[in-house]
Amino acid sequence: MKIFFAFTIFTLLSVGLIAQDLDDVFDDGGLSNINNGIGISISKLVEGAICIHYERYLKPDMSLVLNVGPILYDGFPLNLAIVAYNKTHYYQPANTLNYGFIFDLQYRGYVAESEGWLAAYEIGYRFQDRTDETNSRYHLTYIFGYKYRIQHFAITSSLGLGFMVYGYKDKKEVFPSTDYSGGLYLPLNIDITYEF
Repeated sequence: MKIFFAFTIFTLLSVGLIAQDLDDVFDDGGLSNINNGIGISISKLVEGAICIHYERYLKPDMSLVLNVGPILYDGFPLNLAIVAYNKTHYYQPANTLNYGFIFDLQYRGYVAESEGWLAAYEIGYRFQDRTDETNSRYHLTYIFGYKYRIQHFAITSSLGLGFMVYGYKDKKEVFPSTDYSGGLYLPLNIDITYEF
């Protein structure tokens, strides 16, 4: 009877130790519980703005993305637009610095993710207030991209295809009115984030 009792105690203790070791083996350092990402948008930097990029995961396949920051210079737009009507005012390079701020909010729904590759759709709004103009853009875009992860850091690059409506208001006019244009929208985005 003592041998049976000792064998039972030994078995229960060893099962507990094995389970504890498996927990240590399958610990991913919190990568499976990522809810937030904060970083900098490289594509907005090329466009002339220093934007803080924040992504809040609402579900594993849904997130809200916010880019906010000052516009410091007229950069090169990485968002190619093939405008269907009213082709004026989408991009006008200037000889002087054009200060202001940018506010960019997007709802992102992930359709597929596999080994770093991703496909998603975005519904977004961007507002830019500059010294000489105000513009806003609404877009619906399908994006393809790749997310390269190193522990909690991620570099994400994506290319999209969608439709956008663009509103422009010239502040130099006495009675400014908003001109609208729209068409195909091909955005290129590169972000460096810390995910937690």
